[in-house]
Amino acid sequence: AAPRRSYFCDVTGAVTRQLVDVLSHRYCEIPGSGADPQESLVCEADTPLPCEIAYAYMRFLHYAEPDGYLAPHTDLARTNPVTGRRSTHTFILYLDGAAADEPGCGGETVLLERLDIAS
Repeated sequence: AAPRRSYFCDVTGAVTRQLVDVLSHRYCEIPGSGADPQESLVCEADTPLPCEIAYAYMRFLHYAEPDGYLAPHTDLARTNPVTGRRSTHTFILYLDGAAADEPGCGGETVLLERLDIAS
């Protein structure tokens, strides 16, 4: 079954500021995300991403049914109507609240290595 879509606009900039901050630094620290809730997860990127802005408009896909899927596709660039800037990347965040032993738990994302235009 196709996922249900919902949309969010970060009008205050609270989420987009955090995304830009994390993506543009070589090291990031996520408080309370370590094995112990009092610890932080520190991640290291090979190189910082040149992230100057994150779009305020976000789309979330909800896979409520087991075996939910999206057909193979490429994401289109979005253009900010005010600034004229075009998006260049897609940020994928996985959230899973299901227990590992629940049916339909988990899944995968297969990224396209190439897109055959002739198909």
